[in-house]
Amino acid sequence: MSLTQYPNVAFYQNKAPSRAASGRTGFHHEILQWNDIALEREHCFIQWLFPNREEYWGKGAGVNSEAYNFSPEEAKVFRSSWELKNNVLESFYRMLKFYGLKCIKGRSKQKINEKMTEDKYLRATFSVVKEDNFVERQANMDRNTHNYRRVTRIMNCLCDIGLDKFAKAFYDFYASGEVRFPKMTLQMWEESLLRQLSSNL
Repeated sequence: MSLTQYPNVAFYQNKAPSRAASGRTGFHHEILQWNDIALEREHCFIQWLFPNREEYWGKGAGVNSEAYNFSPEEAKVFRSSWELKNNVLESFYRMLKFYGLKCIKGRSKQKINEKMTEDKYLRATFSVVKEDNFVERQANMDRNTHNYRRVTRIMNCLCDIGLDKFAKAFYDFYASGEVRFPKMTLQMWEESLLRQLSSNL
């Protein structure tokens, strides 16, 4: 498999680092170790952690011109590989932590700490719930509203690679009314999720 043909696959296999014209870069496992201050301050990593299809954002959209959109072929590679999907889930769990949230399976109150398989994924239900530091982290999100677009990007990516249940759990938390968001933001997330889900039918 060509690293040039599938740059997002190469990144998620830790065979190539992220790229950016300016700002901090790193391999996937390195970025996951960044603290919350770095994740807030840096902007070029998010397109690498959560690539989207070109038709959603447009060619070259986003702050990092050195990142790559999903091609239809590359998205299929991710959908067919639970190794890649589990690596994306690690990114998802890290960003949930950044937002003061965690993902749980079924009625458990514990964070998911297992690798997913097709059978586990199909059988399970997932929820996104608050962590103890949620108030602090939500205040950061409200001060830095570019995170609203990050949430959209994360949901898009999860849907693109066949992890719709996690995207829906993420959306359901914010749509539950526990947190107040601008109406236009909630509408953007709802429309994005519905568009992604319908395109996967």
